[in-house]
Amino acid sequence: MKVIFNSINTNSAGTSNITKTALNQCKSVNHDEYICYVEDNKFFKDVNSNNFTVKKVNFGSGIKRLFNRFLFDFFIFPSICKKQKPDAVVILANYSPVPLKAKKIVLMRHPYLVDDNAWKLIKTRKHYLIEVIRGLMFKLTLLSTDKVVLQTDAMCSMFKVKYPWFKGELVKIANPISNDILSLRESKITSLEQREKILFYPSRYYSHKNHEFIINLAVERSDFFRENNIKFIITLDENGEASHLLDLIRIHNVDDIIVNLGEVQQSELFYYYKNSLMLFFPSLAETFGNSIVEAMCCSLPIVISKKDYAETLCLDSAIYLSGKNLDQAVHSINKCVERWPELSELVHTKSYSFFDSDEWVFRILNMKED
Repeated sequence: MKVIFNSINTNSAGTSNITKTALNQCKSVNHDEYICYVEDNKFFKDVNSNNFTVKKVNFGSGIKRLFNRFLFDFFIFPSICKKQKPDAVVILANYSPVPLKAKKIVLMRHPYLVDDNAWKLIKTRKHYLIEVIRGLMFKLTLLSTDKVVLQTDAMCSMFKVKYPWFKGELVKIANPISNDILSLRESKITSLEQREKILFYPSRYYSHKNHEFIINLAVERSDFFRENNIKFIITLDENGEASHLLDLIRIHNVDDIIVNLGEVQQSELFYYYKNSLMLFFPSLAETFGNSIVEAMCCSLPIVISKKDYAETLCLDSAIYLSGKNLDQAVHSINKCVERWPELSELVHTKSYSFFDSDEWVFRILNMKED
């Protein structure tokens, strides 16, 4: 079987890590031929694979980038598929607007494409316009898609409401977890007493990630955090769209409570998964949430927004935040500490329901549903 994987649109730490996990760790190809297209950028700088043929594409920057990306999506990639004659094409993130000469499998992993509540969180006209364009591209994609893959039951339910006219097959397959993370399930758990008083939130900036809630909580309940020597650790790009949030942290003098690591490699996150007090995850919308599963594999208790994505992923293994209530958030932190051994065991058990890249590729290509 010849399969082309299109990972051109996986230009974030989270989505690119999923592609790299498959490229570096999938060993199930045997007699199959797998080709993967990625963008030549910082996320795929050192990517290599013994099992995939990796093709890097450089789009340039500015207007040139937009023009080259248009050419690739509408003309170059369809031409590649016509010439290569693959048995299947796997679009690893959302968009492939032109019909292809192969079975098209699309992974939907952008919450704004299905979650109408996420649109209410958009703060700028630029962001709104971008999401409108993305929505149109996705609708074009669906017209020629055979199968759509979503990561949770919540996403499947919202998809059915948003696109009742979709004629193809809809399946749920969770994201793959790297072998490095999965191996941590067997590691000795650092006890509560030995852990640092860190509330860990590894996430890049998007409006729906709700970093503002953490800043507001730190400002309004600063006495609680300082008296208990509790810190938030976040991972925002210093030079990216989150610069205004980092300015707020400094202006409100809570940079002793909220510490920003900047964007870091996944391997650097292991320390915080293994030694933090809890994962504090206030995001208001997710298609999956790899950070949540990674925390589970490290037996790290979770405090998370009470949203559909969280409840379908965590079930009863997490403590839930309700809206913007700051007192309830402090209560949830205290409750998590009180129930720490129990919650640590619950998330550790839940982590065994997730799988590696071999199983993921098998399910994607065979459409073996969870």
